[in-house]
Amino acid sequence: MAISEFASSSRVLKLIALFRFSKALLLIGAFCYAALFTTEGIGLWLEKRWAEYLTVIATISFIPFEVWEIVRRVTVLRIALVIANIAIVIDLIWRLTRQHGLRRIAS
Repeated sequence: MAISEFASSSRVLKLIALFRFSKALLLIGAFCYAALFTTEGIGLWLEKRWAEYLTVIATISFIPFEVWEIVRRVTVLRIALVIANIAIVIDLIWRLTRQHGLRRIAS
C-alpha cells in the first residue's frame, strides 16, 4: 500500500467517524427536543404552573439561534420572526405575572 493510499483511507475513516458522531448528536438533540415539548405539552394540558414557565424558557431558548441566522444572512423574514418571537416572550411573561399576581391577591 502506497503512503498516499494510506493517507486517503485515513481521511475517509475520519470522515466516517465524524459523520457517525454528528448523527449521534443529532439523534440526542432530537430526543431532547421531543422530550422537552412532550413534557411542556402534558404540563400545559394538566394546567401546571411550571409548564407555563417552561414554555417561556423554551421560547426564549430559540432566540439566540434566530439571531445567529440573521448574522449569517440578513433577510426581512428572519428579522420579522425574531421580532415576533420576542413579542411572544414579552406577552407570555406579562400574562404569567398578571395571572399569578391576581391569584395571589385572590388567595
